[in-house]
Formats: sequence, C-alpha cells, structure tokens
Amino acid sequence: MQPIGVAYTCEICNEGEMIDAGDPRQMLMSNPPKMGLIRHICNKCGAEMKLPQSYPRIEWTRVDE
Repeated sequence: MQPIGVAYTCEICNEGEMIDAGDPRQMLMSNPPKMGLIRHICNKCGAEMKLPQSYPRIEWTRVDE
C-alpha cells in the first residue's frame, strides 16, 4: 500500500485548497452521533464550503510489485 495525498481545489478561486475548519466535537454532540458536512476554508481566498469528507486527506492505493 502507498499513501496518496488528496487535496480539494477551491471552486471559487480555483487556486487555493480547502482546509478542514470543522469542529470534530460538532458531529459527536448529537445523539446518536451523525456524520454531516464538514466546514472548510480556502487557504487562498478565504471562501467557505461544506464538504462530506475532510480535506486534505490521505488515501491508500495498492502497489503491485
């Protein structure tokens, strides 16, 4: 397995990356805990978006040797 970095490019400026700005406690405060949209902020223009996954993130890919 090999780690791959995954970024989410800002849909507003198309230059910056969306960075997770959500509060992880927010999802745990409901009963039962629920997964919702996570608040992100662009590191270039400051735009805000809510995304279903946290970015940047690491995914794994299988490497055939």
